[in-house]
Amino acid sequence: MLVVLGAVLATWQLRLYGSPVTPDAAGGSSVDAIAVSAPALVVVSLVLGALLLFPRIASLAERGVARRPQTGVLAARSVARRLALAATPIALVALAASQLIIAAGFAGSWERSQAQSHALRSGSELRVDAGPSGFSESQLTALSGVVGVTRLAAVASDTLDMGDADVRLLGVSAEAVGDLTLAGDGTIDPAALADGIRVDPLGALLPSGGHALTLRLVPDQPLVLDDVAVWVQTDDGVLRRSAATADAGDSYTAPLPAAPSGAAWRIVAIDLTVPFVPDKDDEPDGIQVSLATAAVDGTPVELVGWRGVEIAERVPLIAVGTSGAVVDPGTSARLLTPTGVAAARVVVSRVLAETMSAGIGSELSLPLRNVNLRVTISAIVDGIPGSDRSDAVLIDARALELELLRSEVQPAPAELAWIGAQDPAAAGRAIVAALDGSVRAEVASHDPLGEMLATSSLVLWVTAIGSVVLALAALGAVVGAQLRSRRDETAVLRALGFSARQQGALRRRELLAVVGFGALAGLVAGALVVIVVIAVFVRAAVPGSYLGIPTEVALDIPLLGGALVCFAALVLAFVAGYGALVTRQGRIARVPEDAR
Repeated sequence: MLVVLGAVLATWQLRLYGSPVTPDAAGGSSVDAIAVSAPALVVVSLVLGALLLFPRIASLAERGVARRPQTGVLAARSVARRLALAATPIALVALAASQLIIAAGFAGSWERSQAQSHALRSGSELRVDAGPSGFSESQLTALSGVVGVTRLAAVASDTLDMGDADVRLLGVSAEAVGDLTLAGDGTIDPAALADGIRVDPLGALLPSGGHALTLRLVPDQPLVLDDVAVWVQTDDGVLRRSAATADAGDSYTAPLPAAPSGAAWRIVAIDLTVPFVPDKDDEPDGIQVSLATAAVDGTPVELVGWRGVEIAERVPLIAVGTSGAVVDPGTSARLLTPTGVAAARVVVSRVLAETMSAGIGSELSLPLRNVNLRVTISAIVDGIPGSDRSDAVLIDARALELELLRSEVQPAPAELAWIGAQDPAAAGRAIVAALDGSVRAEVASHDPLGEMLATSSLVLWVTAIGSVVLALAALGAVVGAQLRSRRDETAVLRALGFSARQQGALRRRELLAVVGFGALAGLVAGALVVIVVIAVFVRAAVPGSYLGIPTEVALDIPLLGGALVCFAALVLAFVAGYGALVTRQGRIARVPEDAR
């Protein structure tokens, strides 16, 4: 009873904490000795229960076969009256069978959970990490030209303090999410995820292959603007700034960087500074700057509806004409593409939605560095691909970057990039070489941490094999003891008319009944452990598993099937050998003199 109570307590505590590793008083973590013992206590309590139940079953079997052939009666009576000898093989066979089930349950569940978690955290098959400083202009240029790279998607990443949660904000374009995201073994639907954050294309599309963009920025006074630059962006969220030089006639020309493979630039913002000059009418009404024309290598580009903000202040400037703004002398302005969107749409993780008590259609305020961005939740999912946290928000990189252009002088460069490639491993090596090792390329199909942690499954399998060997050794010891202790019984039964072959069959039935009962008890015990507690241990063995994704329990069927077949074959070989030895013993046995 004490063992059963201990098993119940340990299982309750393990499921309550959700992990065998719990926080301690020193602020660290430690293994909870009670919780970690739950599987062993469950198995032991069930095996002990089986041992207590076996005598009753044996007695019932003895009465049930009273009218059957003599060999059946003798087999049941022999088992019922030799319970002490049956206890050891029952217990050890049950432990071996339960260990095989537990090892298969842990291995199958851990393998799927680790693969699922690793795929979601990676985000895409090939990910490039530039570190906290982000990608420089030269790195983006080099990355765009690497042979084998067919797609380059910038990933903006930031940590937001939202209430009691540290939230991971990821900005990835909807197109990249739909095409490059790993589904995590069906955990998420990349297409639905992309639809949840998609925004209309921003800015004006520039002709492919263009080398220079020329703008006519016309002030209402004769002056040359300073610090003119253009911001261009791809549909995959790659954002670049190109400084312009002044030409004759209010024209400014900015060279266009090479676009990533398969991508085209869109112009999304224009920077300019009005030098400090006295107003022509001495009225503080500023300088009117109109965006007259734009052209790429002589091909006109239509820019309509562009309006200005004071850089880093988000203060809207007075509009001028179809595109332009009134800018105070000595200040800088940024002309931005019209968006037509009241609030960006985001997808949030289920854990964050529960933390914020939010649902689909709810509005959130994302605390960016210089501004609180109002967004609307369009979908709630179990996990956000590419996030290292369970609390996460996914937004289209283009909408995020445009908001940053409104509020910051220089938006922080992206720290990550998702790469499309025919051969991700080869492309990863080429990227690292092209950037002189200044970045880290990670291929999702290569999981060194997972390969290292897979030894936990191996340890369980080794333990299970050891239990099988111990059970077989116990069977061997029991067989030897039976042959020695029942030699006279064999001779007496031979004298009573039982042939040697009949006695061999009788002993095989006895041993099969004992082993079969032990195996059944072990399979039940192992299955109960797998169903009740194995998921908790699997989650603890997967680093950084997502809290919002339940751990699915699965058996490693091929390994389990092979192990059970081998175990059964060895046991049957023992049983057959035991029967053969009894038959041989029966042929040569003689009734002792004192028994005549």
